[in-house]
Amino acid sequence: MCCSKTGRWVSRLLDPRSRSASIVVSRVDLETVVALRRAAVLVPGCRGRGPVVRRSAGSRRSTTQECPVSGGFSGDFKEQVRSQTDLVALIGETVSLTPRGGGGEHVGLCPFHDDHSPSMHVYPERQTYRCWVCDEGGDCFSWVMRIENVEFREALEQLAERANLEMPRRRQTSGPDRDERSRLYDVLSWAEEQFHQCLVTDAEATRARAYLSEQRRLSPEIAARFRVGFHPPVWDWLQQRASGRFTNSELEAAGLVKQRQDGSGLRDDFVDRVVFPIHDPRGRTVAFGGRILPDHSYADAPKYLNSSESPVFSKKSLLYGLDLSRGGIRREKAAVVVEGYTDCVTAHQYGLDHVVGTLGTALTDEHVTRLKRLAERVVLVYDGDQAGQMAAERALPRFLAQDVDLRVLTLPEGLDPAEFLERHGETAFRQLADDAPEAWEFKYQGAVSRIGSATVDARQRLLSEMLELIVLAPRLAGTAREALILGRLSQRLGLSEPDLRNELQQQRRRRSDGAVQRVDPGTRSMGTSDQPSGAGSKKASGPSAGRVELAEQELLEILLSTPESISRIHEQVRPDELRHAALQELLATCYRIHEEGEVPTFARVSSVLEDPEMKSLAVKIDEQARLKGTSQRVADPELDLIEETVQVLKWRREQENYESDRGLWSERSEASGRLDDEDKARLKRAFEHHQKRMQRKVVR
Repeated sequence: MCCSKTGRWVSRLLDPRSRSASIVVSRVDLETVVALRRAAVLVPGCRGRGPVVRRSAGSRRSTTQECPVSGGFSGDFKEQVRSQTDLVALIGETVSLTPRGGGGEHVGLCPFHDDHSPSMHVYPERQTYRCWVCDEGGDCFSWVMRIENVEFREALEQLAERANLEMPRRRQTSGPDRDERSRLYDVLSWAEEQFHQCLVTDAEATRARAYLSEQRRLSPEIAARFRVGFHPPVWDWLQQRASGRFTNSELEAAGLVKQRQDGSGLRDDFVDRVVFPIHDPRGRTVAFGGRILPDHSYADAPKYLNSSESPVFSKKSLLYGLDLSRGGIRREKAAVVVEGYTDCVTAHQYGLDHVVGTLGTALTDEHVTRLKRLAERVVLVYDGDQAGQMAAERALPRFLAQDVDLRVLTLPEGLDPAEFLERHGETAFRQLADDAPEAWEFKYQGAVSRIGSATVDARQRLLSEMLELIVLAPRLAGTAREALILGRLSQRLGLSEPDLRNELQQQRRRRSDGAVQRVDPGTRSMGTSDQPSGAGSKKASGPSAGRVELAEQELLEILLSTPESISRIHEQVRPDELRHAALQELLATCYRIHEEGEVPTFARVSSVLEDPEMKSLAVKIDEQARLKGTSQRVADPELDLIEETVQVLKWRREQENYESDRGLWSERSEASGRLDDEDKARLKRAFEHHQKRMQRKVVR
């Protein structure tokens, strides 16, 4: 049965249808620094001492997390580079630093905003930096990515060279000129043809054909349209086929091969994977995404493997399938964005030719800018599972102020787009996409389903969450879009617009004044820092200063300062119980490290995180924990800080359940005039919660 199906699939597919001058500044403009550093000349023999030199003017900084495995570098190597980089010396090449105190801390003017009083702090013991005004922070990799405007991969290469460490794979010696870039396109186009022909004709691709036709339900025609291919389970298959045509160094520069971990030579990079070519808007092959076959036999192999950033490929600006979707997007006047290659291909198979996919990243501003040139409406589609909900929440503040009709759709039943289309078809998907709520409405609906809206208390919390979303989108301030959102919110909550604006200004003022204040290490309160966090704080900055919101931050402070407490916390708190999307992601990262049998130390967490904004958040939380003496407070036998913090979150969970039950009971009793068994059960729970509340006068 399997062979006959696969045979028909094949027959249809075959149918012919440095050392540079030191730059030390007292007050610096970032663009000036970048320009000066681009002009610097690397002098042989001075590695590890001079400033890091930018290699490729075309590279751009990524704001998304990249899988360490797909980058081709182990965590150990990244840690080796980090540990052998003197962060004070590195930052001191751009900013004039002054020692402060006896602990090695240094301060200087921040190059990322108009700083007049030193607010950039460098902590050599932790190998981190942070600006207490604009909230920029991170480690040596974050610094190079930000200053040099490059990707993580290039930052790693530059810092490895600075530390006199040999990269696990051979680096490109310089940014390619036009001929070298053209050669890269030739290599990648040739590789696409090899992969595709292997899928169509090679006996070793039988498993791949069966996977595509039987498990993914993809037709030969759609596979041919997207030029889907396969790399057989042979570690030098592509190298053998390239012999006499392309050199190994050219294959390596194109991201098709890499150095073996034992240093014994090169190996192909997409072994035993279905390969999806990635094209730029002009249709040129620039990279690949690979999905390993489910029956593979390779230990610890990642399910998905993506090409690394290169001179011809930047994942934050490209969208999968855009070259094939341009006409459909213009016709529909809408673009639908999904998260996976197979989701995008499946959508096109169902006739939805206005669907594109992100390349293993969140949607970026560059993506939206590109799409809004073609479409009036952009619909972001997320899986209906917990991870999809978290991703949708994280995306909202960034795009709320975009001057495009941006909608957010999470699919029902926990399905991904391919699964939904297979079960319900094109028409149902189109209807959901057409009816998808605007970004602010999506947030409102989610908050109502979680909090309820029947009581005054519930409405107050709804107001707080919605205004916090607006505050987290600083580009929205003072715009017509903000006025329209406030008008809608006024109608929903029954509040006047002047009252809403007054509350919004108060929230903005509180955020501008800073959410965290320093506390004495011996204090038992959630205290906050007197360092201002600034109105320019990014989406990954700490949550607002409510009691329960601060408990979320303190939970992460406990984990980063006493990572041995992970088991106790993991048993009691789920990531989705946290309201702040970035804190959810950070907690989930700690849990993943723990589930892999490792301890989520600050160094390990920082090594896993490659998104500069998430690194900045981790640094901020770690610094707060040190200022507050969290590790000492956790060790205090009379305090039990972990239990105290967890109980605050549990109390919120009970309170929300109580409010939801009370609201439902009230609505049902008004409608029917009597109570059924379900109503009685809710009433009993409400009574028990009320008793607890009366006994509990102070939560912390």
